[in-house]
Amino acid sequence: MTHNPYAAPEAPLQDPGHEAPIRTRPKPIALVLQLAVVNYVIGAVTTVVAWDFFAPMQSIGRASISQLVSLAFATWVYYKIYKGRNWARVLLLTFWIVGVAVSFTSTVQNLMSGAPWIVKAQLVLSFGISLAIICLLFTSPGRDWFRKSSSGRVA
Repeated sequence: MTHNPYAAPEAPLQDPGHEAPIRTRPKPIALVLQLAVVNYVIGAVTTVVAWDFFAPMQSIGRASISQLVSLAFATWVYYKIYKGRNWARVLLLTFWIVGVAVSFTSTVQNLMSGAPWIVKAQLVLSFGISLAIICLLFTSPGRDWFRKSSSGRVA
């Protein structure tokens, strides 16, 4: 360093010892999103294939609107899960528990007794995929994604 009074000051721009660590998203979180997409696609394909079973329950317009609203809501919740929002994980668990409870009602049981095999298979598969999603979100390393962090930086 010279003692030239006209030289630009030399100072570090950033304190390297206090740099916030970058959080990396655990692989189970990416897997959760992939499973959610697979689950939705399987449900949509089943609805199209077994439309004769679903048609008497609601019109195609009402079914389309219902699917679009549920897709938008699910996309928003999964986006918040992707961003690490714990409330979204709890909301998903709550809806899953309510859905499981509703599926054991006599009305749903009577409706499913007359359903084609593909609808029954899709329900069992959907339950398994949803259970896997819940397990991935509430066990390590997935649950660690939802812990508070001093850094908002995400890799």
